[in-house]
Amino acid sequence: MKTVTYSVFFTIAFSFMFFSCSNENEQERVLRQTYIDVSDFTMYKGSPSGGVKVQFNNLKKKELIEKYLSEVFNPDAYKNITLQFNENKLTYLESASGNRGKQIISDYVIDKDGLHIMVFDSVTNTKNPKFIALVDVNSNFYLRSGLIGYTNPKFSSEQTDEPTEPRFKQDSLNAVVDIQTVLNRLGYNSIEELTNPTDTIVWCNVIYPFN
Repeated sequence: MKTVTYSVFFTIAFSFMFFSCSNENEQERVLRQTYIDVSDFTMYKGSPSGGVKVQFNNLKKKELIEKYLSEVFNPDAYKNITLQFNENKLTYLESASGNRGKQIISDYVIDKDGLHIMVFDSVTNTKNPKFIALVDVNSNFYLRSGLIGYTNPKFSSEQTDEPTEPRFKQDSLNAVVDIQTVLNRLGYNSIEELTNPTDTIVWCNVIYPFN
């Protein structure tokens, strides 16, 4: 009996496409998550000669990520976050169940590592950067979540027919999931070792754009 193991890597990301409304004194830009990008979804099936990559179009990938990664996939993961840029200030609002929640109004910094707000530390009496989002080469901000699912024959149990509960893992912030990540979880050195035809590995770096 095989154990299905899920690993989730929360590596976080926002893609920001700005729309604005302005008056004589200020310009305001409000950003929210409205869709997701799952085009990175990848699947390998085992075969006697090693793992074989399965090809899908993007429409099929949306269906498959819900099937194979349902335990860890959350399309609305960041819909409770709003970012409002107002001149040199950023208002970060994180709501809970539709109610107004945590709000931070702060200076912000954009550099090669992403978007940061400046948070006051009462102990050191200084402002320190707090990570909010990654930034791409086109100056778009995004959150990214890396998900993995696999069947692992090494974890199979010969003693019982009872299903084993999926196991979850949260990885370091902004980690990128790839084939080597999955193989490491399985304890394999290469995809050629995936020789059982019933074995399947899937992963996806889900992108959460805000516009």
